[in-house]
Amino acid sequence: METINELEMVVALCEAHSVEAGIEPLVAQLNDHLPHRTFKYISCRGEWYRLGGVVDRGYRPVAAGLRQWLEQEISDDNLELFLERYLDAGYFVTKWRGQSYYLNAVVGERAEEFLQLEIEQLQQVLDRPLLDPDWLPDTVEELIDPLDFPHLEPEPLGEGCFRFRRLTPIRGLLSADERFNTGEIPPLQRLFSDWDRCSGRDVGHFSDFWVVVLHDGGEAQGSFSAARPQPARALSKESLNRCQTLKGSELANALHQIDYQLGHPFSWYFALQLSHIEPSSLIEQVLEDHAGEYAYIPERDLVILRDWMEEPYSC
Repeated sequence: METINELEMVVALCEAHSVEAGIEPLVAQLNDHLPHRTFKYISCRGEWYRLGGVVDRGYRPVAAGLRQWLEQEISDDNLELFLERYLDAGYFVTKWRGQSYYLNAVVGERAEEFLQLEIEQLQQVLDRPLLDPDWLPDTVEELIDPLDFPHLEPEPLGEGCFRFRRLTPIRGLLSADERFNTGEIPPLQRLFSDWDRCSGRDVGHFSDFWVVVLHDGGEAQGSFSAARPQPARALSKESLNRCQTLKGSELANALHQIDYQLGHPFSWYFALQLSHIEPSSLIEQVLEDHAGEYAYIPERDLVILRDWMEEPYSC
């Protein structure tokens, strides 16, 4: 995105688009208005929930954000006065039920050279009463995120909507990583570098098959605390777990099946780096197979495996 006006246009297009129409027409509209970038719909992740606001007993809006409203209403940390004022008000706390759509636009040949546009599909729903006489909080944080509090059926409030979440130049994530200043290569950079020399690159750009999930750092719009690639297509945990017990032709078939599921060669390696499985035993078995009579991995991918064994990493 090159100008603030273009970003404002994206925000406006998202807000004006009907949820019933689906995401594909919105992608087409975005590309019509941004001819110098071609965004592709890659994947959808959800469903998730996020803290919402406050409504009255007639479900009319009182505040868009619960935390900000409480900061205004509870002066000098006088929680007791707040409880007296609102205990019988009949207010409800809401939450946002959402899905995240990932759209990517390639801007260069290297794995990290793409823009990632996140668009959320949101529906505000009832969550819980603001206050319950049988459960009164001792702190503001307990009021925001109470434990064992009676929740309501998530009744929809109003219509669903699309909303712009953030636009991220993925290359910028790397340059912003403070570890570059110490000479250390961050794991995400190593993952991208491995892509640039692997066989998967022959069938498309990294962003055709993967998204970078940014784990939110708070309620601030666009803030995040961590970045973690995820495959655009779903892969069951059992697929990689099963590979740990195999070798030879059975292992070759299992790895090729993962590649087929995720859409590109050598995808099993990237999925392994992002899993909760310790990678060394599986990589050692692949290298052991190729030291013998098997040859189911291209040589350039074997180089990556040997390099990993010399200097392991995970994302």
